[in-house]
Amino acid sequence: MDPNTRAIIQLGWARLLGLADDAFDRARGRRIHHSPVHPGGGEADVVMFVQLFDARVLVGPPWVHDAARRLDDAQLRSARTLLQLSAHVPSARILGEATLAYLDGAIDHPDAETAQVADDVDLAVTLERACPADDTAEASISDVAERFVLVVDDQPVAGAGYEEWAGLIAHLAVLTAPEHRRQGFGGLIAALAANDAFAAGLVPQWRARTDNRASRRLAETLGFAEVGTQTTVTLDG
Repeated sequence: MDPNTRAIIQLGWARLLGLADDAFDRARGRRIHHSPVHPGGGEADVVMFVQLFDARVLVGPPWVHDAARRLDDAQLRSARTLLQLSAHVPSARILGEATLAYLDGAIDHPDAETAQVADDVDLAVTLERACPADDTAEASISDVAERFVLVVDDQPVAGAGYEEWAGLIAHLAVLTAPEHRRQGFGGLIAALAANDAFAAGLVPQWRARTDNRASRRLAETLGFAEVGTQTTVTLDG
């Protein structure tokens, strides 16, 4: 991956996690243990393990680090392990295990110029209602800041959008109606959203559940490179 792109990704995640800007550079080949404090006081409300390139970060309340130091990275990538470390918190629950993938440059899609695209929240809601709940939980389109809905024969067939993270990363969401999958619509709308993010000076990020092979294959087809993982357990229910 281009060194500049890598530096932007690392800086963005450092700021998201409340670390020093150069934290990932300093953590090459080792693991950071970090206990953020909320602005209003109190401990972190998540336990999160992030692997990015060759650095690893465990974020959580102080008590999680005491138990985690005896575990290796492969164990901490498991959501079940993080949940076990948080077993004394009654409201703790798994949010999931995901891969993190990024693009180096814009996507040259042959249908980009002719696609009919709308920024319409009602169309986005219609699309979401046509999709399984698990899909919309992972990729909600109606509530993102930048929204793109692909329309074919006056019907929304796929959608994508992104939220800006730390002023550096465009966190993408991509959704295709079940009856319109395997027709290239998801890749087309994802390319349009990713290219818009690039035009805004952001690095597109594709996060997919580790077991969502279809999403990960689509990202790879578009040119995204998997360079990290994120595993999260919430402590506030």
